[in-house]
Amino acid sequence: MRRFAIQSDFDFFYVLQKQIGSGSFSQVFLARNKYDGNEYAVKYIMKKEEIIEIDKQQLVKEISILRQLQHQSIIKLHETFETNDAVYLVMEYLKGGDLLQFIEEKQDRIFTEEQIAIIIYKLLKVIHYLHQKGIMHRDLKPENILFKEKGMMETLCLGDFGLADFYTKDGNYLFTRCGTPGYVAPELLQDQQYDYKVDMYSIGIIMIILLTGKEPFQGDYHQKVQQNYFGIIELSNIKNITDIGKDFLRRILQVNPQKRLNANQALYHYWFQMFKLAKPMLLQNNKGKSIKRLSQVEIKNFSLNTLALISPRLSRQQSKDKDKDKGSLPQSPNPCLQNCLTSRQQYSPRMSTHFTLNSLVLGNKEKQCLRSRIQNLMKY
Repeated sequence: MRRFAIQSDFDFFYVLQKQIGSGSFSQVFLARNKYDGNEYAVKYIMKKEEIIEIDKQQLVKEISILRQLQHQSIIKLHETFETNDAVYLVMEYLKGGDLLQFIEEKQDRIFTEEQIAIIIYKLLKVIHYLHQKGIMHRDLKPENILFKEKGMMETLCLGDFGLADFYTKDGNYLFTRCGTPGYVAPELLQDQQYDYKVDMYSIGIIMIILLTGKEPFQGDYHQKVQQNYFGIIELSNIKNITDIGKDFLRRILQVNPQKRLNANQALYHYWFQMFKLAKPMLLQNNKGKSIKRLSQVEIKNFSLNTLALISPRLSRQQSKDKDKDKGSLPQSPNPCLQNCLTSRQQYSPRMSTHFTLNSLVLGNKEKQCLRSRIQNLMKY
C-alpha cells in the first residue's frame, strides 16, 4: 500500500463525524477537513488478520483505478492515508443519496419514460468513459448510483469501484465471479469469459426497476441466482414505455453477449434521440469526413460491431412524382438507404428495424409498400 498511500497523519487533517455506510471490510464516515472546513466521505478499512491477501490486492486495484478516472459523474478520490491500524480513502461527499433511496422516496416508485431515459443516458455516458479506459465496473446497481444534489437527476454520479477491474482478453481477474445477484450478466455466473458488456446487462436491470418499481428476479438468494443464471426476462408485461424504448431495453438485456449492444452503440439508439438527449450518428467517408447525418433505422455497417442509424427522409418533389410509378417506392436520395431497402444481405440475422413512417413525406400507397418491405426484412 505504501506506493499508493504515503500519508500517515490522517488525524492531523481530518475529524470523523458520523458513520454513513458500511461494507464487508470497511466503514464509510462523514469527515470534515480541519483546514478548509469541507466535508468528505472517508472509507475506513481496518487492518485485520481475517482480511486475506486477495482483498488487499483488490483495495490496491480500487485505488489505482480511481486515480486514473477524472469524470464529473464519477466519485472523486482526493487522497489516501495509511497507518499501522487502518487505510483511509478520502473521497468526494455526495449529499443527494443513492438511486435506491430516490426510488423508494418516490410515491409510486415508477418514473416517466423521459426521466428514465435521462438517468440511463447519463449512466451510459459514464460507463462508456470507463470502457474507453479499459475498465469494467461489474457491480452496477441502484445503491452504487449516487447524486451530488438530492432529487436532481442530472447530478448522477457513479461510485463504489471495489469490484472494478481492467479488462483482459484471457479473463484473468482477482475476482472472476463477482457482483450482486439479480444484477449481474448471465455469462458471468456461467463462468464464461466476459467483457465490458456485463455492465450493459446490469444497466438493463436498473432500467426495469425504474419502469416497474421492483427487481425482475424475485425470491431468496438462491432463487435469484438461479433466475439470474439463465437471464431470461419477460418484457411483454411492461406497458409504460414506447416500442422504441422497449427495443432498446431488449437489446441491452440480450442473454447472448454477442447480440447485446455495447455502450457506444447504445448511446446512439433512437430512443435517446426521441428525448433529444443524443444526436444522430454521422456517417463518415473513407477519409474520415462526416458526409451524412444518420438516424432512425438501425442497419449493419461494414464493420460487424458498428450500428449505424439512417434517416430515410425523401424529398417533397419525389412525393409529388409518386403517381408516375404507382405501386413502387421512390428512389431514396440516400444510396445507403436504397441499398438496405432492396437488399436483405445488409441486415444481420434477427436484427430488428424500425421506422417512423409519419416522418416520411410519402403517399399512402408508398407507405404501405415501405411497411411491407420493412416487415419482410424483420423476418431475417
